[in-house]
Amino acid sequence: MTEYNIEIAGGLGELGGKVWRIGLMGYNSRPENVLLLLDALEKVLKS
Repeated sequence: MTEYNIEIAGGLGELGGKVWRIGLMGYNSRPENVLLLLDALEKVLKS
């Protein structure tokens, strides 16, 4: 959230610790936002 302004949370209930929840619904699901998310994930996962 601090570095890329993207909110990612853990799964709930049975999915706790198994999945990530990413806030890309509605207006936020525009292609440029999805690409921003993928770019940020790539950078973070490489480090």
